[in-house]
Amino acid sequence: MAPPNQKCRKTSRLGSKSKTSSSTSKEMNSEEPKRKQRDESPSPFQISASNPVLEIELKDGDNPPPIEVQSDNLLRDMLFPLDSTIFMKDFFRQKAVHISTKGKYTDRIQSLIEEQMYNLDMESILNETSSENIFVWLHSQNENTTTNMIDSKSKSKKNNPLNNNKISTLRSIEISNPSTALSLHHVGHATYCRAPPELEQYLVSSLLRNTSFGCGQYDPSGSSTSTLGRGEVEVFAGTKYHYTNWHFDFQENFTIQLSGIKRWRLRQGHVKFPMRGCTPHYYYSWNNEENIKMNEFMVESQLKSHRLSNSSFEFGQQNIESNAYGEEVEILMYPGDILYFPAGIWHCVETVEMGISINVSLMATTYAHVVCQALQHLLLKQDPWRETIVNRVNNDDDNEVQEVLKKTRGLLHQLPDIIKEFAQNGGEQALFPPVLRYPANFISTEEEESKSIEEEEEESNHGKDNKSSTDMEQDSDCEASGSQVEIPNELDESKDFNVIDVGEFQAPNGWSWYKNNELDFKEIVSQARLVKNPLATLTKLKDISSFYCNIGKTPHDEAHHEDNESEAKKYVLNLSFGGNEMQESSVRTVMSECSESHYLEKCADCEKNDVDPASLFDLVSNDDVGTETSVPPLCLFYYGYFYWVQK
Repeated sequence: MAPPNQKCRKTSRLGSKSKTSSSTSKEMNSEEPKRKQRDESPSPFQISASNPVLEIELKDGDNPPPIEVQSDNLLRDMLFPLDSTIFMKDFFRQKAVHISTKGKYTDRIQSLIEEQMYNLDMESILNETSSENIFVWLHSQNENTTTNMIDSKSKSKKNNPLNNNKISTLRSIEISNPSTALSLHHVGHATYCRAPPELEQYLVSSLLRNTSFGCGQYDPSGSSTSTLGRGEVEVFAGTKYHYTNWHFDFQENFTIQLSGIKRWRLRQGHVKFPMRGCTPHYYYSWNNEENIKMNEFMVESQLKSHRLSNSSFEFGQQNIESNAYGEEVEILMYPGDILYFPAGIWHCVETVEMGISINVSLMATTYAHVVCQALQHLLLKQDPWRETIVNRVNNDDDNEVQEVLKKTRGLLHQLPDIIKEFAQNGGEQALFPPVLRYPANFISTEEEESKSIEEEEEESNHGKDNKSSTDMEQDSDCEASGSQVEIPNELDESKDFNVIDVGEFQAPNGWSWYKNNELDFKEIVSQARLVKNPLATLTKLKDISSFYCNIGKTPHDEAHHEDNESEAKKYVLNLSFGGNEMQESSVRTVMSECSESHYLEKCADCEKNDVDPASLFDLVSNDDVGTETSVPPLCLFYYGYFYWVQK
């Protein structure tokens, strides 16, 4: 629906065959401020501030790369010919980008269709979904709403949702039985579900890494608390006339049209970096008291969230200037087309021709969440901040003084100094250690399982393991259920977590223990000081496990003795865990130490005795200055226990 006094327009397409590219370029030059002259030629991919979407039409002979899960740079392949560097600088989280093929390059998605999407067989897709339930959208019978579309070729505008002011709502039901969902789809109801697990893991992990969204972190199991990024892949099986009314999402989205045709309309919104979507098209149907309350709760919660960014935001209205701005643009998505659209951009979607699309939704943690969680950790280390709230009223010179206000006023006056000290001591490094900024390589559940089986078979061939194939499959299943991140480690099956060997740890590509690899050790020590992360703590694993493990065992039990010896060499590193009630850490790592240096043991003992572990490494007066043997183990830098701060 076009806003008042404003016509919806179709975007001009960039390329040598575009008749409007020259005039569009002149228009942009007149609107855009003049830029400094550069040596290189300006990018041809530019649009005006009022235009919500850049549309690039692939020409004959362009030969775009195939979109495959094995790609070394999926973002580059999807957005061809737009350079990914330009995309990240000028469009990511700002403008939509449409790579238009007009259906001429369907071969670029054949690998996805044949190898990952079961040749678009709906029965297989529904059976292999990652979702516990499948959503089916039912046609609304409410005369005050509009959900059904007429044929896009019809000239009648009377019942076309894109040309009237009625609110389109979706009445969806959740179905656990794939056969039931398939039957409803066959009689004309659109369906929605998650993509098959392997496809979802590949697409999400690749795009998180390529965009550095959430620092490229990803853990599909959901068990890792160090994951700043996450995502999912939705499969939309649209039936003809299906229409989703205006709304916006809080995720960064990449849509791939696999079959059929869809018409999208987009308009830019005023809510930047939304924490929730605005979803007036979803509602709890049947007007009973419980559902009315649920609908009101949804509206209230979304209004509260969006008015943090835009105080004049109104729920569900893309056609008022307080909610949106600029032009309303229409695009058509054909098989092989790619559409990136950022969080907060208003859009509505019509299925013109029945088909299937997949959408990669990327999400990430906010700076506010990370900083506030760390700040709470710091405050809880001090007794006055950890004190529970009590409000006693004292009458002093006939003036009522409430203790809770007096106490809070004093604490707030301390807060700036606490934050200042944290910042001056490299607080940004404490919040984001290298393990969060340089994630290890991701491997899918299926890859992990296959790799485990191959390793077991290889060991069996060399006489190292005589397990049956059934045993090997069970072992690989257990390993696959653990961490999906490839870090040099050994798996402690009894504890079900990864153990990092301090002596054998190898840093991931791109990370150095000090930012300037050109400096030798003496220069590093002269320019920086070693700081122990105030958000980190190192605990002996024996301190955690010994109490309950010792119950029922005697000192002469040989297995008990071996367990204690093994546990004594392991340590648990926790980072920033005070910001939530369950004390869940932003980073948790188990390390083992077999060398005679006993660095981990000494650091843990220092903490127990309120001694700064950085004092163990007297880098100025130590006779070993100039050799790297006088610094902590590399993994303690990578996992954020220590870091350097410029002097």
